Amino acid sequence: MKIVLVLIAVAILFWLMFGGRRRTGGRRAPRGSRSAAPQPMVACAYCGVHLPRDEALVDGSSVFCGREHRIAFERDGRKA
Repeated sequence: MKIVLVLIAVAILFWLMFGGRRRTGGRRAPRGSRSAAPQPMVACAYCGVHLPRDEALVDGSSVFCGREHRIAFERDGRKA
């Protein structure tokens, strides 16, 4: 009888420890981390690819996805 109670207690302990991960997909945020605030999306002036504003290269009123597209836009003066 004691063995059955111990097995039930161990099963409940495991269920409490690992049961919550199944409900959240097993992914938990590290302690003290905050999820980043959503960034506004902008389109590259050369190719039209959308990317977060903080990852874009801003050149005056134009926004680019990379240095190569900024140079190509200045050289061509038009979209690809």
